[in-house]
Amino acid sequence: MVPKLILKGIWSGIISFLLLIFLTIYGPLEKLSPSSQFYWTMASISGALAGFVLVGMTILHTLPDIQVYRELQKFKSFSQIYTIYHFTFVFLLIVLVLSVIGGTSLSEDVFFGYFVFALFWISLWLVYSCFWILKKLAELRFS
Repeated sequence: MVPKLILKGIWSGIISFLLLIFLTIYGPLEKLSPSSQFYWTMASISGALAGFVLVGMTILHTLPDIQVYRELQKFKSFSQIYTIYHFTFVFLLIVLVLSVIGGTSLSEDVFFGYFVFALFWISLWLVYSCFWILKKLAELRFS
C-alpha cells in the first residue's frame, strides 16, 4: 500500500504541472523550449535534492534512542516514513537519469522536455514531504 503522503505529493506535483502548462498556453509564461542546458540544470538540481533526501534518511536511521522514538516506532505509519524517503530518492534518481539522457541526445524534443519537467515538479512535492517529516520529528525531539 502506498502511503498517503506519497500520493499527496504526486497529486500536488501533477496539479502544479498542469497549472504551469495552463500558464504557458493562456498566461504570461513562455512555452518550454528545452535545450541541453535545461536538462543539465534539471540533472544538477535533482542530484542535489537526492543528496538531501539521502542525508534525511541517514538522520532517520540515527535517531537517538529516547522514549519518544521508541513510542513512535510502535505505530505502523512510522515504518512508512522509510518508504516515503526511499520512493522520493528513487524518483529523484529517475529524474536525474532522464535529464542526463535529455541533455546528451534529446535536447530538442519538446514532449520529452515536458515529461522531465513534470517528473521534476512531482519530485519537488515529494521532497517537500520528506522535509515536512523531518520538521515534525524535530518538533517532537525538542518539545
